[in-house]
Amino acid sequence: IDYNPSLLDACLFIHKNKDSFIFFHVDDLIVVGKTVVFEREFLKQFPNSSAHSPDTLFGMHLNILSDSLELSQPALIQKGLELLKLEDCCPVKTPLTPAVQLSTATEEDHQAFLREKINYRSFTGILNYLACHTRPVLAAAVSIFSRFNQRPGLLHWKQDSTVGN
Repeated sequence: IDYNPSLLDACLFIHKNKDSFIFFHVDDLIVVGKTVVFEREFLKQFPNSSAHSPDTLFGMHLNILSDSLELSQPALIQKGLELLKLEDCCPVKTPLTPAVQLSTATEEDHQAFLREKINYRSFTGILNYLACHTRPVLAAAVSIFSRFNQRPGLLHWKQDSTVGN
């Protein structure tokens, strides 16, 4: 099919004309570029396979547009909301409330938070994963919230729980 392995990535193959690429991961592959000839040749060699536009990549929803590619993670967001019992929360336009300045929780605030049995670190971890992969706008908020992973309080949680929307 005239694809050669990349010298930099064992999962990437480049067509000899450099007009298309194949990326393999486990049992999936994605072809980028001129795909018609590749699909025809591939299906000749592997007739039990299917060729279609992908809708997921590494668990992320993939939306291919004429001039761009959109990645989103609605399943991870929903799982995080369910894990933290926030399914009924309302979306907000900004990840942080600008007027609120967070500081170390008092002992009383921290104990009140512990009684709620909320896994604060899991929440900041999910937000960090989203910020790194599909929601970079969350990065600054994650950085601020993560400072309180050791000793969160109810005020931190109140601010955090508005971010994931």
